Amino acid sequence: ATGDIVVKGLVEGGQLEAGGSISITGGVIAHAIVRAAQAVSARFVENASMHAGTTIAIADMAVHSDLQALNEILVGTQSAQRGRLVGGVARAMMRVRTPQLGATAGGVTKVQVGVNPALENRHRELVELGDRQKIEEEKLQKVFQHLTRHGDPRGMLDRVQAAWKQSLEVWGKTIAEKTELEQQLALTASARIEVSIGVSGDVDIVFGKAGRRLRRNYGAGAYSITPDGKVVFTDAAGQVTELS
Repeated sequence: ATGDIVVKGLVEGGQLEAGGSISITGGVIAHAIVRAAQAVSARFVENASMHAGTTIAIADMAVHSDLQALNEILVGTQSAQRGRLVGGVARAMMRVRTPQLGATAGGVTKVQVGVNPALENRHRELVELGDRQKIEEEKLQKVFQHLTRHGDPRGMLDRVQAAWKQSLEVWGKTIAEKTELEQQLALTASARIEVSIGVSGDVDIVFGKAGRRLRRNYGAGAYSITPDGKVVFTDAAGQVTELS
C-alpha cells in the first residue's frame, strides 16, 4: 500500500510494505517481513523482520527477530514487567528501550544504536561527489582565466563562464546537503539503550563502531557513549560505570 496498512490479527509468514505506517493488533511470526516508511506497531514479534522509517513499537516481546528503525525501537510498551527483547538484532539511530534485555537461554542478543546506514551511505556519496565537482570547478576556472588573459579566438569564453558558474552552484548544493547530513549524524552521539528492569544472558551492544559484550547481569539503567568514545552504564541511582 502507498498509505497505511492495518491488520486486525496475526501476520504469519506474510510480507507487508507500506508507504505510511503499519499497525498489527496481533503478533508477527514465521519469518514474516514488515516494512513501513513511517512507524510499525505490533503486539509481539518472533522470528520475523521489521523495518520502520521512524519508530517500531512492540507492546509485549520481541524474540529472535531483525528489527531496524531510523529513530527508535520500543519494546514492552504495554507490558512493563513482561516486556523483553531477546535474541536477534535490533538497530536504531537514537534509542532502543525495553524492560528486559536478553535471556539466559536466549542466545546472543545484539543491539546497535547511533547508526543510520542510509545517511552514512549518502554522506559518503556526497563526499566523493564533492571531490569530483571541486576538481571540475578548478579546471573550468583555469580555462576561464587562461582565455581572459590570452584571448578568446574561438569565442569560448561565454560558454566556459556559464559552465563554471553552473559547476559552482552544483558544488555549493552538494556542500550544503553534506553539512545538513553531518548535523543529523552528529545527533547519534546522544543515542541510548534504556533498560527498565535488567540485562541477562549474552548481550552485545554497539554504539556506532564502539562495541561491548555484556556477559553478566545488570540492573535497570541506560547505556550510552561519552564524547571521548567510552561506552558507559548509568544505573538507576545515577552511578556511571565504564564498560571495558
